[in-house]
Amino acid sequence: VTVDYSLTLAKPDKQFKRALELNAAKTVTVQRDPAGEFAVSIKDLKTREQKSVALAAVVTTLADSALKSA
Repeated sequence: VTVDYSLTLAKPDKQFKRALELNAAKTVTVQRDPAGEFAVSIKDLKTREQKSVALAAVVTTLADSALKSA
């Protein structure tokens, strides 16, 4: 798994554009919901499918996805 993470503050649209430039397969977005909990969204850039997962399930979800596409 290769990860690109900007250490400088950038707006989400610029981060998404950068992911497309790098031919990334997926993007992972982590935000806090109104209750203060982390909300994680994984988007497949080829199919445009997006799903929400628990923070603890991110690695497992990405690994399962990588195995299916291999």
